[in-house]
Amino acid sequence: VGWNIKEDWGNYWAYACHYIWSWRNKEKYNDNYSRPYNQAGVVLRSLKNYTMAMNATTTTQNVYRPCVVLVRWKPPLVGWVLLDADESCREDGHIGFGGIIRGSDGEWLGGSSKYIGIESAYVAELWGLLEGLMYARSLQFKFIEVHVDSLAVMQVVSSHENGSWKGRTLVEKIRRLLALDWEVVVHHSYREANCCADALANYGCSLTSGFSFFDVCPSSINNLLFFDLLGYTTPRVISS
Repeated sequence: VGWNIKEDWGNYWAYACHYIWSWRNKEKYNDNYSRPYNQAGVVLRSLKNYTMAMNATTTTQNVYRPCVVLVRWKPPLVGWVLLDADESCREDGHIGFGGIIRGSDGEWLGGSSKYIGIESAYVAELWGLLEGLMYARSLQFKFIEVHVDSLAVMQVVSSHENGSWKGRTLVEKIRRLLALDWEVVVHHSYREANCCADALANYGCSLTSGFSFFDVCPSSINNLLFFDLLGYTTPRVISS
């Protein structure tokens, strides 16, 4: 072809055959069609684009290879309490809130469930965080570590962004709570480390209205609480 190419000749030949066949058909069925002037250049550019795309795909696969991590519940530092807040959304769109507060030894300090209504998953997560903070505030804790399993919620309340317009009012309420005279840090945690709060959120979906408060651990989640205290782990596949 009179062209100094470094790409694999076999691929170049395959591309050339494809283009020659395509140009021939267009000439046969379209009287106004004419082949490109620099036919070899057209083939080479297509081959280069293909090679770059394949290299990018290979690089992406190498960077984002899946790996397995072991997830478990971890207690807060001494002097702090940990609020695990979660939401549960049924198939019909009804959502409930569940929140659990525990101390540095894993001891139960309080729990609650609430039916919220029909909302999107994102708004439901915001409701869960808001209700959890208000519950912790009512118990007069001053140093609180909060775990939510929604990365989007954690990011929006920890930044100056407003996020989706649907949850903007809730975000503003959460930020006003965070600005009060207490120390609150919000972290993201995987759902596998939030099983107790998730169970109470499921219970919240079954309520018709109002709150249910739990001064002691409900018998229905005793096993989950015990597994957390023992440090049981759950495997989760993530991108490395």
